[in-house]
Amino acid sequence: ETLARQWVQQAGIPLEQRMNVARLLEARLKYSGRFRYSLHGQPRNPDLDPVEDFVREHPEGHCEYFATTLALMLRSLGIPCRVVVGYLCDEWNPAGGFFQVRQWHAHMWVEAYLSAPHLPSSLLQGEYGGLWRYGGWLRLDPTPLTDPLQDQPFYVRWASRLHPLWAHYIVELDRFRQTEGIYRPLQEALRSVAERLQDPAWWAAVGSQIWQWLERFWAEWRRSGWFSWPGFVVSFLLGLVGGGVILLVQKFHRLRLQRPAHRPAALTRQVVEFYHRLEALLAGYGLRRLPGQTPLEFAQQAGATLAQRLQDPQWQDLPAQVVRSFYQVRFGAQNLPPSQTQHIAHILQSLKKALKQPGKEHPFSLSCPGKDRFSGDYSSS
Repeated sequence: ETLARQWVQQAGIPLEQRMNVARLLEARLKYSGRFRYSLHGQPRNPDLDPVEDFVREHPEGHCEYFATTLALMLRSLGIPCRVVVGYLCDEWNPAGGFFQVRQWHAHMWVEAYLSAPHLPSSLLQGEYGGLWRYGGWLRLDPTPLTDPLQDQPFYVRWASRLHPLWAHYIVELDRFRQTEGIYRPLQEALRSVAERLQDPAWWAAVGSQIWQWLERFWAEWRRSGWFSWPGFVVSFLLGLVGGGVILLVQKFHRLRLQRPAHRPAALTRQVVEFYHRLEALLAGYGLRRLPGQTPLEFAQQAGATLAQRLQDPQWQDLPAQVVRSFYQVRFGAQNLPPSQTQHIAHILQSLKKALKQPGKEHPFSLSCPGKDRFSGDYSSS
C-alpha cells in the first residue's frame, strides 16, 4: 500500500480519478524498467511474502507476480479488481496464415471495476452511454512485453513456423491438393514456357533485344578506344551465329507445327469430346461411371444395359466402339479417319434419339454406310 500511494502522490493524481490511478500503477510495473519478466526461478527471501519480496528485493518474475502485485495495490487504494487467467497470443504464423496459441501463451492479468461516476464523461454521454450506467471493467496488463519464442532454440522456432507446411503438404496431402497445389501450377508454368518457345514473335523480341545489346556494346566499345579489327570480326561472327540460331529455331518450330504429328493438339481436344458426349448421354439415362471403372468397363456395362432396356442386341457393343476410338486418340496419339469419325457421330446421334424414345425402335441402321459394327472395319464404302 505504501509503495502504491507513493507512486500516486509522485504523479500528482487524485485518488478519486480511479481510471488514471489504475493506468499509472499498470505503467509503473510495466514500463519503469525496474521490474523484469522471467520464467526462470528467482531467489526469494523466505521471511517475506513472495509478492512483497518481488516488489522490494527481487523484482523479476512471471506474469503471476505482476498481476498479483497490481491487484493488491489497487485493492489497497479501494479500487475493486479481479485477477483473470487466460491466453495472450500475438504469434502470427505466416506459413499457415493464423495465430498460433501454445501452452506458454498462458497469461494472467487484472480487471479493475469502475462504477459510473469514475468513468469518463465522454463514454457516458456517447451513443452507448446507457450501457455504462452500471460501470464497467477496465483491463490492465502490468507484465512487460516479451516474445516467448526468443528464449527457445532456433530449431524450435523454425519447426514451429514450418509445422503447418509439413501438415498441409505432407501429412494431409491428398489427390486434390496434389493437383491444385503442385501439378496444376507446374503444368501451367510448363505450358506457358512451351507456348513462348513456339511463338515466333517471342523469338523475334529476344533477337531484337540481343541485337540492341550488341549495338550498344559496339558503340561503347568504339567510344572507349578499344576498337580493333580482330575484335570487330569476333563480334560480327558472334552476331551472325546468334542470328542464325534464332532463325533456325524459328524455322524448326514452323516446320514442326506443319507436320501432321504435331497438329492434333487442337484436333485432339475436339475429337476426344465425343467421349464426354457419350458419358453425358448415358448419365441422362441414369448410367454413370463408377470411380473404380475404366471407360471401357463402363461402356461394356452400359452396352449390356442398353441392349436389355431398348430390347435390341446391337447396342451391346456400340458404346465400347466409341471408347476404343477414344483410347486410340487419347492414348495412342492417332488421328481418326473421316469414316470412323462419321461412324462415331452416327452412333451418338442414334443413341440420343433412342434414349428420347425408349419405347420405340431406335433409328440406328445396321447398314450404316462406311462401317461394319461388329468387325471394327472403318473403311469407307
